[in-house]
Amino acid sequence: MLKFNFNSYQLKKSNSLILLLLSILVFGQSCERFYPDEVHNLNDGKVLRIGHGGLGFVSLYPFNPYPANSFKALKLALEEYKADGIEVDLQMTSDNKLVLYHDNYLDSKTHLKNCVSNYDYDEIVGTEYKLGIPYDWFQSEKIIDLESLLTYVKATNLSPLIHIDIRHFSHCLSAEENEVRMYQLVDELLESLMRNTFPLENVLLNSSSFELCNYIMRKEARVDVSFEINTEVDNWIPKVHSAGIKYVTIKPKLLDQKLSERWHNLGIQVITFGGARKKWNIELLRTNPDIIQTDHLSSLNELLLE
Repeated sequence: MLKFNFNSYQLKKSNSLILLLLSILVFGQSCERFYPDEVHNLNDGKVLRIGHGGLGFVSLYPFNPYPANSFKALKLALEEYKADGIEVDLQMTSDNKLVLYHDNYLDSKTHLKNCVSNYDYDEIVGTEYKLGIPYDWFQSEKIIDLESLLTYVKATNLSPLIHIDIRHFSHCLSAEENEVRMYQLVDELLESLMRNTFPLENVLLNSSSFELCNYIMRKEARVDVSFEINTEVDNWIPKVHSAGIKYVTIKPKLLDQKLSERWHNLGIQVITFGGARKKWNIELLRTNPDIIQTDHLSSLNELLLE
């Protein structure tokens, strides 16, 4: 008498379903079409490709085991994917040194607790990223400082754009302390750029603080500044224009073609970010940005360069 192996049947059925779903996903993405000449912006349709934290955030699909702001991610973005530039997140230690780290708390990516602002430079630089399985099977990255990035870029024959997101607010400090430290951070940043004789025309500083953007422009007019807008975009348009700010950074859910056109009519370039999938990069491109800080350089390259 034949016996029916229910467990084997269920396993084969599950595997078939997984393969079917993956096929649909891959086929669906391969069917996406976008033509670069559809973009209308202030750069004659050219969209600059900036690696968001290097290669974006860690993910299983597309697989990326390298943490944002890590040396490996930044190096791959520039050397393998030929990005026009990279975006990094800048925070300041308790002894006023500058390191590259994205999250509000160190607990999320390392064995340390609390915030970057709780630690001296020597305590935090070189700290290993702990991302869990499977990522830690493939990465052994450590927190690096701004100086390391500037030294690396200068040693190459590349001339990339460096977008620096100034993360001046620490969740571990009072409002008063943050107010003082955000200006100290900018002062130290500008001093570091000058000390390293880094080409200022290749640097863009991004901040969600309107006051800080104005402070940067007063301190160093040669550095481009972008104001990041997270809410009430319409209210900011006249203020940004009056301040003479030439770039705005706007999250994808707030951006569309009409809004980009309003900024472009004022001579202001639009930066947006995200795009961890090909179809999401297409959605970003259809908003007519001038610059995309992408989480998936490979697919953005495919859309714009091939």
